[in-house]
Parts: sequence; C-alpha cells; structure tokens
Amino acid sequence: MTSAGQWFRELALPLWIEAGWDRQSRSFVEGLDFAGRPLLDMPRRTMVQARQIWVMCVAARNGWHASAGSIADEALASLLSESDGTGYPFSKDRSGRVIDDRRDLYSHAFVLLALAEAYKLTGNRACLAAADQTLAFLDGAMATPETGGYKESLPLCDAPRRQNPHMHLFEALLALHEAAGGNGYLERAEKLHGLLSQHFLCGPQPVLAELFDDVWQPLTAADVIFEPGHHFEWVWLLDRFAQLSGQPDSAHPGRGLWDTAIANGVGEALWIYERVTASGTVVDASSRLWTYAEAAKAANSPLIGNPADNRARDFLHALNARFVIDGTGLWADRRNPDGSSPSSFVPASSLYHICGAVCAVE
Repeated sequence: MTSAGQWFRELALPLWIEAGWDRQSRSFVEGLDFAGRPLLDMPRRTMVQARQIWVMCVAARNGWHASAGSIADEALASLLSESDGTGYPFSKDRSGRVIDDRRDLYSHAFVLLALAEAYKLTGNRACLAAADQTLAFLDGAMATPETGGYKESLPLCDAPRRQNPHMHLFEALLALHEAAGGNGYLERAEKLHGLLSQHFLCGPQPVLAELFDDVWQPLTAADVIFEPGHHFEWVWLLDRFAQLSGQPDSAHPGRGLWDTAIANGVGEALWIYERVTASGTVVDASSRLWTYAEAAKAANSPLIGNPADNRARDFLHALNARFVIDGTGLWADRRNPDGSSPSSFVPASSLYHICGAVCAVE
C-alpha cells in the first residue's frame, strides 16, 4: 500500500484538480460520484470553495501540481467577487445564483484561512485587505461582546451556539498571524483561546462540549457527549498557539484533550468513534475519515510525544486502509463498524483534512 502522502499527491490531488474544478463556473464542485465524475448540480458552499482554495495554495507552495497555483488564483478572485463587505452567502448554484443567503461563522472562518494561505503563496496584500474586511464584517454584524465570540449565523436562528466555528476561526487567525504578523490577529486568537478555557471545556478530564446556549452554558447532560475528532483538532491548534504566542505547552489543555480522546474515543485497531461520552459510553460507533487526519496531526505535536513512535503514521495508515478506494483519488467519507459505508458521494470538504495531515506528518 502506498503512503497517504503519496496517494494524496499522485492520485487524489490530480483527480480533484481535473474533475473537482469547474472551469465554466470558476468554482469547485461539492463532490464527485464514485466513478470520479463531478456532481455539477449540487449547491456549492462557500466553506468548500475556501477549503479547496487553501488546498490548492498549499499544493502550489509545495510544488505538488503545476496547475494548483493558477486554479487557486482564479478561484479566489471568483470568491472575493461575491462580497461587498457584507460577508459571503452560505451557498450558490453552478450559475452563481445564491441558494442560501445566510452568513455563517463557519464559512467565514475558512474564507479567512484561504486568504492567509493565499498571502503566503503570492505575497499579494489584497489578500490581507480582504481578510481585514471580513473580520470587520464579523465584528460589526456577528460579534457578541457581552458574552464573547460570535453569533452562529445571520439572520439569527434558534440553533445552539457551537464551539466548532470558533475553533476554525482560531485556526484562521493563527494562520493569518503566521503569514503576516501584527494586525492584531494573535490578540484575536487569544480571546478565542479564552472561550475554550472558560466555557468550552467541561469536567476535570477535560472534555470539549459542542453545543451551548446564548451565554455559553453547555446544552448537555452531566455525562457530556463529545467528538474525539474535535479534541484532536484542538490539540494541534493549541500546540501551534503555544509556538506562536510563546506560551509554554503546560499552559494549555492539549494533553488532557488528547488523553481523553484516546481513552474514550479510540477503540481496537485505532477505530475512532464519531461520538462518545465523558464516562466512555459510545454514542455513535461509526467512524469518519477526517478524524484520522486530525488524529495524525495531533499525534505529531511535540506536546503529545516523540514523533518517532509512529502514532501519527499509524493513524494515516488507518485512514488509507479504511477509507481510500484503491487505485483512485476517491474515498468513503464514513464507515460503519461492520466496514460498510453509508456515503452516497465523495465530499470535496475532506481534502482539506487530508492535505493538512500530509503536511503535518510527511
């Protein structure tokens, strides 16, 4: 079996550049079918556009594909043309008609991440100007200074507040600081780090609550349900934060998040459960591809241990063995415990996780 990195560079990336990039609309498709054909009629989320731009910028910086840089430039220009300073719509169709006009925090976090990586690639300060405009929109329209953080979406809805969009905003701010130090990016990230320590973590283990009310009280029973994959994402991000901010590793809860995820969320043969409780009860025994990519990144963190112990590569090997469809650049997004997959198509959104893991580990 080829390594996950070799598979990504030689099969997945070329396929998604060829079939996943819609030249006619200057946008990325939402997914492919299991024959590798683009699903042209699926609504195209801003989040997916931004994630794919990020992947193409990373691929271009690493010299992995000759077309990646030009596609990133074209896709970013198309994406930025959609905003007049009032944020980005949730999704559009192939023709560019808005399908869902919501402004949601999750999408904007990934727009910022794409802009950070595009600036690393090109040095074009227009990327930073667009990032600052996006942050100004979030501050003006979606910030909740009385409780911290941001609204889930506009228009307001009855949905709970979530830690996950704030985690990815934290990721984007770290990337912006790394790309262009200053501009207050790290200070913004520090405020989100405060949300984690003050509200997102529950219990002594600790576990990461997912859903909250308007004042950041967890919407959960005493036995908190958590997603091991999100623990792994935070571990890696907290390690980056420690490096960029100069805070010692001991000042953040990454080690505790890792230990809880491994103890409660990983079964035999490195099977990562979708959702478990703080006491160790499995709520959803299915497994998702992205969690293995994030586990590999977390395992490669200096905080967790010696990279020479191969845990990071073990998780990538499990990703490759369980989810990759042999001889193609395709994958099953989810597996049931019996090995079957309920996935009806191959989602483009997974490529961001795979690319990130390959960069971090290989």
